[in-house]
Amino acid sequence: MTSSAERIIQSTSYQPLVVVVEPDELARTYMEACLTGAGFRVVTETNPTSALEHLRTGHVDGFVVDMAMPGIDGISFVQKVNLAQPDAVVIIFTFQDDEETHLRAIVMGADDFVRSEEHTSELQSRQYL
Repeated sequence: MTSSAERIIQSTSYQPLVVVVEPDELARTYMEACLTGAGFRVVTETNPTSALEHLRTGHVDGFVVDMAMPGIDGISFVQKVNLAQPDAVVIIFTFQDDEETHLRAIVMGADDFVRSEEHTSELQSRQYL
């Protein structure tokens, strides 16, 4: 039998909020399902401007963003997040397989750069939050 204290702890357990920014509907839906299944609260956005708005309305624990987004690239997005909320984790998830871009993203403040050919379970298994 579960005690009252255990029920309170379980009901108030914190679920980190992750905003997924992905223009492609199939990729966005897949990432949402994987991250939700891993215990995250997930909000999805198709454009980076809408995603950045979440920083103005509350705390975001992390972002998973595509490298190529409408109006801004992933690296510029990382810089905007780091200015607004430096403790937010930003992971770039992309099809690009360019080591120079990977290195540039990390140098500019991305917490990780996951190539989408790596299975999404890799994204789930990494401990960021």
